[in-house]
Amino acid sequence: MSTDFQNPRASARGAVNKKTRLTFYKGRKSENRKSLVGDWLICWVTGSQFSHVELAASMWPAWSEVLSSSLRDNGVRAAWRSLAPERWVIVEFDGDSSEAIAYIRSRVGTPYGWPDLLSFLLPFRVSTPWDFCSEVIAKAFKLADAWHKSPGDLYKWAEQQPGFRVLAADEFGLPWTA
Repeated sequence: MSTDFQNPRASARGAVNKKTRLTFYKGRKSENRKSLVGDWLICWVTGSQFSHVELAASMWPAWSEVLSSSLRDNGVRAAWRSLAPERWVIVEFDGDSSEAIAYIRSRVGTPYGWPDLLSFLLPFRVSTPWDFCSEVIAKAFKLADAWHKSPGDLYKWAEQQPGFRVLAADEFGLPWTA
């Protein structure tokens, strides 16, 4: 019996196809009754249905380890959370996320970049050494203009990656590790 939880589609030669998973929080009240005013505001300003994004490091039947920056958690952090399909969209695509995970782990404890959010409203960049959720994820994947990426922008970027797919609700609890 295999103990490889990275990808059940390992080849016959034992090679594992690395996958990356991002989780997106549904920020509109019409799609998620638990969303808050701040979630709706981020969706409105960015024109996206998502108000938050996290990089999944591992997933287990009840909990997932995710990395991001969160205003509710005061900045960059690694957290264990239950990802309910009615509030989250999980996407997967081909690629090794180990460097991105290491980058975000190195930023744990950095304050939330709320002043940087003003860059979405102003004609110039507001820059601090802090990060908001999509900014730290974009930096982790070395995307240009990370300071101006929204969760919706990252979803569109993920859609362009090879092997992109949206996980079905019944896949949320299957064991998986980046």
